[in-house]
Amino acid sequence: MKRSVHSKKNSSFSPAYLSVICMQIYTLQQSGISLDDGIEILLTDSSSDRERAMFKSVLNGLDSGFPFSKSIENAGFPEYMVHMSEMGERTGNLEKVMLSLSKYYNRQSIIDENIKNAVLYPLMMAVLMAVILGIIITKVLPVFSGIFSQLGLTLSPAAEFLLKAGKILPSAAAVILVLAIILSIAAYLLYKSGRLNILSRTKISCLIAESRFSSSMALMISSGMDMDDALEMASKLVSHPYVSPKIARLQDLIFDGEMFEDALEKAGLFTDYYRRMLRIGSKSGKLDIMMNETADRMNSNISNRIDSIISGIEPAAVITLSVLAGLILLSVMLPLLSILSSIG
Repeated sequence: MKRSVHSKKNSSFSPAYLSVICMQIYTLQQSGISLDDGIEILLTDSSSDRERAMFKSVLNGLDSGFPFSKSIENAGFPEYMVHMSEMGERTGNLEKVMLSLSKYYNRQSIIDENIKNAVLYPLMMAVLMAVILGIIITKVLPVFSGIFSQLGLTLSPAAEFLLKAGKILPSAAAVILVLAIILSIAAYLLYKSGRLNILSRTKISCLIAESRFSSSMALMISSGMDMDDALEMASKLVSHPYVSPKIARLQDLIFDGEMFEDALEKAGLFTDYYRRMLRIGSKSGKLDIMMNETADRMNSNISNRIDSIISGIEPAAVITLSVLAGLILLSVMLPLLSILSSIG
């Protein structure tokens, strides 16, 4: 039986912060400190009003007799953490769940950082190129234009066009900046809403979605959740136009009685390399361990791919900038050199 696990609250906590919180709770419990005393310690050590209010809410919930999962739900923690904490309480494995959640959120933090670097670095290089070319057009070309005027010469059509553009650019800079900001916000909103799915077509995007699925499955299986419920919840945590249908297909196949390893292949989820790992894990009863290993290897693969892309962007940007700047300068330098050569 499938059940809905939609959250009533949207958490604004970053994965990195959640990873630290879960590790702190795990460490305190490992030391034999009760949840109430542990949360009180975290409350005392809080460094911001928002953090103090959050731990105060959790502590009030515990003092009122609510379980830990309900207390963190009322404090605004994410639905996934709430649900997994509830599973930990039911099975008596809350410590283990906190450690697993810390690792899970740490993975998500690394993935988010990789995505941010993959987007911000090319954007920064593009802005740098635009600034340098703008300086050449608005500051350097007018100097050559004055020299040409003194010699009774005219610039080439291309240089003349760039010079006119350079005269317009300062007055239009504010408008261009506003338009760029509006377009950036629109692109971000479209991407978050799922309507801009250009990035979803990339191999890296699919790997990220499969890594999140594998990581969440490892946590839920190790916490004692049955396969049907684990798949149902994992499907809610992964939203991808190409991977989500495969997860849905996997759910249907397992519901129809297929073995997990066979259903993976028929659903087309993961590559053969990862499916072989999960097949061994399923047959040996160590599926959660292999799911964790799969997620780790995928994260390493994702990082390597993004690093490779970023390392290729810098030389490409430098070459492009050099060629464009060179062409602009040559358009004015060659005629000038020709004149000076004839004079000499």
